[in-house]
Amino acid sequence: MSKTQKVIFLIDMDAFFASASKLQHPELRNKAVVVAHDHPKSIISAADYQARAYGVKAAMPLNKAKQLCKDLVVLNPDFELYQTISAQIWNVIKTQFTSMVEVVSIDEAYVDVSNIWKKYGTVRKLALKMQNAIKQQIGLTCSIGVSYNKFLAKMGSDMNKPNGITIIKKDEIPNKIWNLNINKMYGVGIATEEILKDLFHVVKIGDLTKINPSELEHKLGKHGLILVNHALGYGNDEIDLSRNISKSISNERTLVQPISNLEEIEIVIHSLTKTIVEKMLTERLQAKTMGIILRYHWSNPERSTFDKRKHLKHKRKQTTLVEPTINFETIYSNILECLNDLYEVGKRVALIGVFVANLKPFQNYSQLNLDDLDKEFHPLHHPKVDELIEDINFKLKKNKLFYATELKKIKD
Repeated sequence: MSKTQKVIFLIDMDAFFASASKLQHPELRNKAVVVAHDHPKSIISAADYQARAYGVKAAMPLNKAKQLCKDLVVLNPDFELYQTISAQIWNVIKTQFTSMVEVVSIDEAYVDVSNIWKKYGTVRKLALKMQNAIKQQIGLTCSIGVSYNKFLAKMGSDMNKPNGITIIKKDEIPNKIWNLNINKMYGVGIATEEILKDLFHVVKIGDLTKINPSELEHKLGKHGLILVNHALGYGNDEIDLSRNISKSISNERTLVQPISNLEEIEIVIHSLTKTIVEKMLTERLQAKTMGIILRYHWSNPERSTFDKRKHLKHKRKQTTLVEPTINFETIYSNILECLNDLYEVGKRVALIGVFVANLKPFQNYSQLNLDDLDKEFHPLHHPKVDELIEDINFKLKKNKLFYATELKKIKD
Protein backbone atom coordinates (compact mmCIF):
# COMPACT_ATOMS: atom_id res chain seq x y z
CA MET A 1 0.00 0.00 0.00
CA SER A 2 1.16 3.57 -0.71
CA LYS A 3 2.47 5.46 2.33
CA THR A 4 0.23 8.42 1.43
CA GLN A 5 -2.99 6.43 0.88
CA LYS A 6 -5.60 5.63 3.47
CA VAL A 7 -5.37 2.04 4.72
CA ILE A 8 -8.71 0.56 5.72
CA PHE A 9 -9.25 -2.88 7.26
CA LEU A 10 -12.56 -4.72 7.29
CA ILE A 11 -12.40 -7.32 10.06
CA ASP A 12 -15.01 -10.03 9.49
CA MET A 13 -15.39 -12.78 12.09
CA ASP A 14 -15.47 -16.25 10.53
CA ALA A 15 -18.85 -18.04 10.82
CA PHE A 16 -19.39 -15.93 13.92
CA PHE A 17 -22.62 -17.31 15.42
CA ALA A 18 -21.57 -20.93 14.93
CA SER A 19 -17.98 -20.33 16.06
CA ALA A 20 -19.08 -18.35 19.13
CA SER A 21 -21.53 -21.10 20.06
CA LYS A 22 -18.75 -23.70 19.78
CA LEU A 23 -16.67 -21.76 22.32
CA GLN A 24 -19.12 -23.01 24.93
CA HIS A 25 -18.68 -26.60 23.68
CA PRO A 26 -14.95 -27.34 23.15
CA GLU A 27 -15.83 -31.01 22.61
CA LEU A 28 -17.42 -29.95 19.30
CA ARG A 29 -14.27 -28.34 17.91
CA ASN A 30 -13.93 -30.78 15.03
CA LYS A 31 -17.66 -31.35 14.50
CA ALA A 32 -19.94 -29.86 11.85
CA VAL A 33 -22.18 -27.37 13.69
CA VAL A 34 -25.14 -25.19 12.76
CA VAL A 35 -27.11 -22.66 14.78
CA ALA A 36 -30.85 -23.31 14.64
CA HIS A 37 -33.78 -24.46 16.73
CA ASP A 38 -33.67 -28.25 16.52
CA HIS A 39 -37.00 -28.79 14.84
CA PRO A 40 -37.71 -30.33 11.41
CA LYS A 41 -39.27 -27.10 10.10
CA SER A 42 -36.49 -24.80 11.33
CA ILE A 43 -34.26 -22.72 9.07
CA ILE A 44 -30.51 -22.54 9.73
CA SER A 45 -29.24 -19.22 11.09
CA ALA A 46 -25.53 -20.00 10.69
CA ALA A 47 -23.22 -22.86 9.69
CA ASP A 48 -19.56 -23.38 10.56
CA TYR A 49 -16.98 -24.25 7.92
CA GLN A 50 -17.05 -27.98 8.71
CA ALA A 51 -20.79 -27.95 7.95
CA ARG A 52 -20.29 -25.84 4.83
CA ALA A 53 -17.96 -28.51 3.46
CA TYR A 54 -21.06 -30.74 3.18
CA GLY A 55 -23.01 -28.04 1.32
CA VAL A 56 -24.84 -26.85 4.42
CA LYS A 57 -25.42 -23.08 4.59
CA ALA A 58 -27.46 -20.36 6.26
CA ALA A 59 -31.17 -20.04 5.28
CA MET A 60 -31.28 -23.74 4.40
CA PRO A 61 -34.07 -25.85 5.94
CA LEU A 62 -32.65 -27.90 8.80
CA ASN A 63 -34.11 -31.18 7.57
CA LYS A 64 -32.27 -30.75 4.24
CA ALA A 65 -29.01 -29.95 6.08
CA LYS A 66 -29.32 -33.16 8.10
CA GLN A 67 -29.66 -35.11 4.88
CA LEU A 68 -26.42 -33.59 3.61
CA CYS A 69 -24.54 -34.14 6.87
CA LYS A 70 -25.64 -37.14 8.94
CA ASP A 71 -23.54 -36.15 12.00
CA LEU A 72 -24.62 -32.51 12.03
CA VAL A 73 -24.71 -30.92 15.50
CA VAL A 74 -27.46 -28.36 16.12
CA LEU A 75 -26.97 -25.63 18.72
CA ASN A 76 -29.70 -23.22 19.82
CA PRO A 77 -29.11 -19.49 19.13
CA ASP A 78 -27.72 -17.49 22.07
CA PHE A 79 -27.82 -13.82 21.08
CA GLU A 80 -26.80 -12.60 24.52
CA LEU A 81 -23.60 -14.66 24.17
CA TYR A 82 -22.96 -13.25 20.69
CA GLN A 83 -23.36 -9.66 21.90
CA THR A 84 -20.96 -10.27 24.79
CA ILE A 85 -18.26 -11.86 22.63
CA SER A 86 -18.68 -9.17 19.96
CA ALA A 87 -18.05 -6.43 22.53
CA GLN A 88 -14.92 -8.26 23.71
CA ILE A 89 -13.55 -8.54 20.16
CA TRP A 90 -13.89 -4.86 19.31
CA ASN A 91 -12.52 -3.91 22.72
CA VAL A 92 -9.33 -5.83 21.85
CA ILE A 93 -8.90 -3.78 18.66
CA LYS A 94 -9.77 -0.44 20.26
CA THR A 95 -7.56 -0.82 23.35
CA GLN A 96 -4.55 -2.62 21.84
CA PHE A 97 -4.33 -1.13 18.34
CA THR A 98 -6.41 1.96 17.49
CA SER A 99 -9.62 3.74 18.49
CA MET A 100 -10.42 4.37 14.80
CA VAL A 101 -12.95 1.54 14.71
CA GLU A 102 -16.40 1.68 13.10
CA VAL A 103 -18.47 -1.30 14.21
CA VAL A 104 -20.98 -1.97 11.44
CA SER A 105 -22.51 -5.21 12.71
CA ILE A 106 -22.11 -7.74 15.48
CA ASP A 107 -19.29 -9.47 13.57
CA GLU A 108 -17.82 -6.79 11.30
CA ALA A 109 -15.90 -3.55 11.81
CA TYR A 110 -13.95 -1.11 9.64
CA VAL A 111 -10.61 0.00 11.08
CA ASP A 112 -8.52 2.94 9.82
CA VAL A 113 -4.88 1.94 10.34
CA SER A 114 -3.39 4.70 8.17
CA ASN A 115 -1.50 6.24 11.09
CA ILE A 116 -0.32 3.08 12.81
CA TRP A 117 0.61 0.43 10.21
CA LYS A 118 4.16 1.73 9.59
CA LYS A 119 5.32 0.84 13.12
CA TYR A 120 4.48 -2.81 12.38
CA GLY A 121 6.65 -2.82 9.26
CA THR A 122 3.99 -3.75 6.71
CA VAL A 123 0.20 -3.70 6.45
CA ARG A 124 0.11 -7.51 6.34
CA LYS A 125 2.12 -7.80 9.55
CA LEU A 126 -0.39 -5.54 11.33
CA ALA A 127 -3.29 -7.62 10.02
CA LEU A 128 -1.59 -10.78 11.32
CA LYS A 129 -1.08 -9.12 14.72
CA MET A 130 -4.79 -8.32 14.94
CA GLN A 131 -5.78 -11.84 13.90
CA ASN A 132 -3.46 -13.37 16.48
CA ALA A 133 -4.70 -11.05 19.26
CA ILE A 134 -8.34 -12.01 18.61
CA LYS A 135 -7.47 -15.70 18.34
CA GLN A 136 -5.38 -15.80 21.53
CA GLN A 137 -7.65 -13.62 23.69
CA ILE A 138 -11.10 -14.55 22.39
CA GLY A 139 -10.54 -17.93 20.74
CA LEU A 140 -12.03 -17.07 17.33
CA THR A 141 -10.61 -16.51 13.86
CA CYS A 142 -11.34 -13.62 11.53
CA SER A 143 -10.67 -12.67 7.94
CA ILE A 144 -9.37 -9.21 7.05
CA GLY A 145 -9.83 -7.27 3.83
CA VAL A 146 -7.34 -4.46 3.24
CA SER A 147 -7.57 -1.59 0.78
CA TYR A 148 -7.77 2.18 0.40
CA ASN A 149 -11.57 2.42 0.81
CA LYS A 150 -14.35 0.59 2.64
CA PHE A 151 -15.93 -1.11 -0.36
CA LEU A 152 -12.72 -2.77 -1.51
CA ALA A 153 -11.82 -3.75 2.06
CA LYS A 154 -15.25 -5.36 2.41
CA MET A 155 -14.83 -7.26 -0.86
CA GLY A 156 -11.39 -8.45 0.24
CA SER A 157 -12.67 -9.79 3.55
CA ASP A 158 -14.79 -12.39 1.70
CA MET A 159 -12.08 -13.61 -0.67
CA ASN A 160 -9.90 -15.77 1.54
CA LYS A 161 -12.02 -17.21 4.32
CA PRO A 162 -11.53 -18.46 6.94
CA ASN A 163 -8.62 -16.77 8.73
CA GLY A 164 -7.42 -15.04 5.57
CA ILE A 165 -5.90 -11.68 4.70
CA THR A 166 -6.58 -10.13 1.28
CA ILE A 167 -4.99 -6.88 0.13
CA ILE A 168 -6.50 -5.11 -2.88
CA LYS A 169 -4.47 -2.34 -4.54
CA LYS A 170 -5.86 0.01 -7.16
CA ASP A 171 -4.08 -1.68 -10.07
CA GLU A 172 -5.42 -5.08 -8.93
CA ILE A 173 -9.10 -4.16 -9.31
CA PRO A 174 -9.50 -5.57 -12.85
CA ASN A 175 -8.08 -8.96 -11.84
CA LYS A 176 -9.47 -9.28 -8.33
CA ILE A 177 -12.85 -7.52 -8.65
CA TRP A 178 -14.07 -7.26 -12.23
CA ASN A 179 -13.98 -11.01 -12.91
CA LEU A 180 -16.31 -11.83 -10.02
CA ASN A 181 -19.97 -12.64 -10.68
CA ILE A 182 -22.24 -9.68 -10.01
CA ASN A 183 -23.97 -11.48 -7.11
CA LYS A 184 -20.62 -11.41 -5.27
CA MET A 185 -20.62 -7.61 -5.21
CA TYR A 186 -21.32 -5.97 -1.88
CA GLY A 187 -24.54 -3.96 -2.23
CA VAL A 188 -26.13 -6.20 -4.87
CA GLY A 189 -29.08 -8.18 -3.53
CA ILE A 190 -31.42 -10.58 -5.29
CA ALA A 191 -33.71 -7.87 -6.72
CA THR A 192 -30.84 -5.64 -7.89
CA GLU A 193 -29.10 -8.61 -9.48
CA GLU A 194 -32.23 -9.40 -11.51
CA ILE A 195 -32.50 -5.81 -12.75
CA LEU A 196 -28.83 -5.70 -13.73
CA LYS A 197 -29.02 -9.02 -15.57
CA ASP A 198 -32.39 -8.50 -17.27
CA LEU A 199 -32.04 -4.85 -18.31
CA PHE A 200 -28.28 -4.38 -18.68
CA HIS A 201 -27.01 -7.94 -19.28
CA VAL A 202 -24.57 -7.60 -16.40
CA VAL A 203 -22.92 -10.92 -15.49
CA LYS A 204 -19.56 -9.85 -14.02
CA ILE A 205 -18.80 -6.85 -11.82
CA GLY A 206 -16.60 -5.44 -14.59
CA ASP A 207 -19.66 -5.21 -16.85
CA LEU A 208 -20.85 -2.26 -14.73
CA THR A 209 -17.96 -0.16 -16.01
CA LYS A 210 -19.28 -0.44 -19.59
CA ILE A 211 -22.77 0.95 -18.83
CA ASN A 212 -23.80 4.59 -19.09
CA PRO A 213 -24.11 5.66 -15.42
CA SER A 214 -27.19 7.81 -16.15
CA GLU A 215 -29.07 4.71 -17.37
CA LEU A 216 -28.26 2.88 -14.15
CA GLU A 217 -29.32 5.90 -12.15
CA HIS A 218 -32.64 5.98 -14.01
CA LYS A 219 -33.42 2.38 -13.03
CA LEU A 220 -31.73 2.10 -9.62
CA GLY A 221 -31.50 5.71 -8.44
CA LYS A 222 -28.45 6.84 -6.49
CA HIS A 223 -27.63 3.23 -5.69
CA GLY A 224 -26.89 2.60 -9.37
CA LEU A 225 -24.24 5.35 -9.41
CA ILE A 226 -22.70 3.99 -6.21
CA LEU A 227 -22.35 0.54 -7.77
CA VAL A 228 -20.58 1.97 -10.83
CA ASN A 229 -18.21 4.03 -8.69
CA HIS A 230 -17.42 1.01 -6.52
CA ALA A 231 -16.67 -1.10 -9.60
CA LEU A 232 -14.27 1.62 -10.77
CA GLY A 233 -12.50 1.59 -7.40
CA TYR A 234 -13.99 4.73 -5.86
CA GLY A 235 -15.59 4.69 -2.42
CA ASN A 236 -15.84 6.12 1.06
CA ASP A 237 -12.70 5.91 3.20
CA GLU A 238 -13.97 7.77 6.29
CA ILE A 239 -14.44 5.96 9.59
CA ASP A 240 -17.73 7.01 11.23
CA LEU A 241 -17.13 6.78 14.97
CA SER A 242 -20.70 7.92 15.66
CA ARG A 243 -21.93 4.54 14.40
CA ASN A 244 -20.48 3.00 17.55
CA ILE A 245 -23.29 4.72 19.46
CA SER A 246 -26.34 2.57 18.81
CA LYS A 247 -28.75 4.25 16.41
CA SER A 248 -31.16 1.36 16.72
CA ILE A 249 -31.53 -1.80 18.77
CA SER A 250 -33.43 -4.82 17.55
CA ASN A 251 -34.24 -8.25 18.84
CA GLU A 252 -35.93 -11.04 16.95
CA ARG A 253 -36.88 -14.67 17.37
CA THR A 254 -37.38 -17.33 14.73
CA LEU A 255 -40.12 -19.56 16.05
CA VAL A 256 -39.64 -23.31 16.23
CA GLN A 257 -43.31 -23.70 15.30
CA PRO A 258 -45.15 -20.87 13.46
CA ILE A 259 -48.00 -19.41 15.55
CA SER A 260 -51.20 -17.50 14.82
CA ASN A 261 -52.57 -17.07 18.34
CA LEU A 262 -52.46 -13.32 19.13
CA GLU A 263 -51.85 -13.86 22.84
CA GLU A 264 -48.85 -16.09 22.12
CA ILE A 265 -47.46 -13.46 19.74
CA GLU A 266 -47.83 -10.78 22.43
CA ILE A 267 -45.95 -12.95 24.94
CA VAL A 268 -43.01 -13.22 22.52
CA ILE A 269 -43.11 -9.46 21.92
CA HIS A 270 -43.11 -8.84 25.68
CA SER A 271 -39.98 -10.96 26.11
CA LEU A 272 -38.17 -9.37 23.16
CA THR A 273 -39.05 -5.85 24.31
CA LYS A 274 -37.83 -6.59 27.82
CA THR A 275 -34.40 -7.56 26.46
CA ILE A 276 -34.23 -4.39 24.35
CA VAL A 277 -35.09 -2.11 27.29
CA GLU A 278 -32.42 -3.81 29.39
CA LYS A 279 -29.86 -3.04 26.65
CA MET A 280 -31.10 0.56 26.46
CA LEU A 281 -30.55 0.88 30.21
CA THR A 282 -27.04 -0.53 29.91
CA GLU A 283 -26.17 1.94 27.16
CA ARG A 284 -28.16 4.75 28.85
CA LEU A 285 -30.32 5.38 25.79
CA GLN A 286 -33.93 6.37 25.19
CA ALA A 287 -35.95 5.95 22.00
CA LYS A 288 -38.41 8.02 19.97
CA THR A 289 -39.21 5.31 17.42
CA MET A 290 -40.24 1.73 18.05
CA GLY A 291 -41.87 -0.96 15.96
CA ILE A 292 -42.32 -4.57 14.96
CA ILE A 293 -41.12 -6.93 12.24
CA LEU A 294 -43.06 -10.03 11.18
CA ARG A 295 -42.23 -12.79 8.79
CA TYR A 296 -45.14 -15.00 7.93
CA HIS A 297 -44.72 -18.73 7.47
CA TRP A 298 -44.03 -19.52 3.82
CA SER A 299 -46.84 -21.89 2.96
CA ASN A 300 -45.93 -24.10 0.04
CA PRO A 301 -48.85 -26.36 -0.88
CA GLU A 302 -47.44 -26.91 -4.39
CA ARG A 303 -44.18 -28.20 -2.81
CA SER A 304 -42.15 -26.03 -5.14
CA THR A 305 -38.41 -25.47 -4.67
CA PHE A 306 -37.54 -23.50 -1.53
CA ASP A 307 -37.66 -19.80 -2.43
CA LYS A 308 -35.16 -17.89 -0.31
CA ARG A 309 -36.55 -14.50 -1.33
CA LYS A 310 -40.12 -15.42 -0.29
CA HIS A 311 -38.86 -16.97 2.90
CA LEU A 312 -36.89 -13.87 3.90
CA LYS A 313 -39.66 -11.37 3.09
CA HIS A 314 -40.43 -9.29 6.17
CA LYS A 315 -43.30 -6.92 7.00
CA ARG A 316 -42.52 -3.92 9.17
CA LYS A 317 -44.49 -1.26 11.06
CA GLN A 318 -43.19 1.53 13.30
CA THR A 319 -44.36 4.58 15.20
CA THR A 320 -42.56 7.71 16.40
CA LEU A 321 -43.26 9.54 19.66
CA VAL A 322 -43.05 13.28 20.30
CA GLU A 323 -40.50 12.75 23.08
CA PRO A 324 -38.00 9.89 23.56
CA THR A 325 -38.63 7.38 26.34
CA ILE A 326 -36.94 4.60 28.31
CA ASN A 327 -40.25 3.55 29.87
CA PHE A 328 -40.91 -0.15 29.24
CA GLU A 329 -44.71 0.18 29.34
CA THR A 330 -44.69 3.00 26.79
CA ILE A 331 -42.40 1.14 24.40
CA TYR A 332 -44.26 -2.15 24.77
CA SER A 333 -47.73 -0.64 24.31
CA ASN A 334 -46.67 1.26 21.18
CA ILE A 335 -45.16 -1.89 19.70
CA LEU A 336 -48.47 -3.68 20.36
CA GLU A 337 -50.29 -0.90 18.49
CA CYS A 338 -47.95 -1.51 15.55
CA LEU A 339 -48.77 -5.21 15.79
CA ASN A 340 -52.50 -4.48 15.62
CA ASP A 341 -51.97 -2.42 12.46
CA LEU A 342 -49.67 -4.94 10.80
CA TYR A 343 -50.87 -8.41 11.76
CA GLU A 344 -53.13 -10.25 9.32
CA VAL A 345 -55.45 -12.24 11.59
CA GLY A 346 -55.15 -15.98 11.18
CA LYS A 347 -51.85 -15.98 9.31
CA ARG A 348 -49.08 -18.02 10.91
CA VAL A 349 -46.00 -16.10 11.99
CA ALA A 350 -42.53 -17.67 11.63
CA LEU A 351 -40.42 -14.77 12.91
CA ILE A 352 -41.16 -11.92 15.33
CA GLY A 353 -38.84 -8.96 15.79
CA VAL A 354 -39.06 -5.70 17.70
CA PHE A 355 -36.83 -2.65 17.42
CA VAL A 356 -36.26 0.83 18.77
CA ALA A 357 -34.61 3.68 16.85
CA ASN A 358 -33.97 7.44 16.98
CA LEU A 359 -31.91 6.78 20.10
CA LYS A 360 -30.32 9.45 22.25
CA PRO A 361 -28.57 9.42 25.65
CA PHE A 362 -30.78 9.88 28.70
CA GLN A 363 -30.10 11.37 32.12
CA ASN A 364 -31.76 10.57 35.42
CA TYR A 365 -32.52 14.21 36.13
CA SER A 366 -33.88 17.07 34.06
CA GLN A 367 -33.76 20.82 34.69
CA LEU A 368 -37.16 22.35 35.47
CA ASN A 369 -38.23 25.64 33.95
CA LEU A 370 -40.94 28.17 34.80
CA ASP A 371 -43.41 26.54 32.42
CA ASP A 372 -43.37 23.43 34.62
CA LEU A 373 -44.95 25.44 37.44
CA ASP A 374 -48.05 26.07 35.38
CA LYS A 375 -48.80 22.43 34.77
CA GLU A 376 -48.95 19.24 36.74
CA PHE A 377 -45.42 17.93 37.27
CA HIS A 378 -44.82 14.23 36.66
CA PRO A 379 -41.58 12.99 38.24
CA LEU A 380 -39.38 10.68 36.18
CA HIS A 381 -40.09 7.03 36.84
CA HIS A 382 -37.21 4.63 37.38
CA PRO A 383 -37.04 2.36 34.32
CA LYS A 384 -36.35 -0.78 36.36
CA VAL A 385 -39.41 -0.12 38.52
CA ASP A 386 -41.53 0.55 35.41
CA GLU A 387 -40.37 -2.76 33.98
CA LEU A 388 -41.16 -4.66 37.19
CA ILE A 389 -44.65 -3.13 37.40
CA GLU A 390 -45.39 -3.99 33.79
CA ASP A 391 -44.03 -7.51 34.26
CA ILE A 392 -46.29 -8.20 37.24
CA ASN A 393 -49.36 -6.66 35.61
CA PHE A 394 -48.70 -8.62 32.44
CA LYS A 395 -48.66 -11.90 34.35
CA LEU A 396 -51.76 -10.96 36.36
CA LYS A 397 -53.48 -9.70 33.18
CA LYS A 398 -54.74 -6.78 35.31
CA ASN A 399 -53.32 -3.43 36.35
CA LYS A 400 -52.97 -4.26 40.04
CA LEU A 401 -49.68 -2.49 40.66
CA PHE A 402 -49.04 1.19 39.94
CA TYR A 403 -47.34 4.35 41.21
CA ALA A 404 -49.01 6.40 43.94
CA THR A 405 -49.07 9.34 41.52
CA GLU A 406 -51.58 7.36 39.47
CA LEU A 407 -54.13 7.33 42.31
CA LYS A 408 -55.61 10.67 41.34
CA LYS A 409 -56.19 9.46 37.77
CA ILE A 410 -57.89 6.30 39.02
CA LYS A 411 -60.20 8.25 41.34
CA ASP A 412 -61.10 10.64 38.54
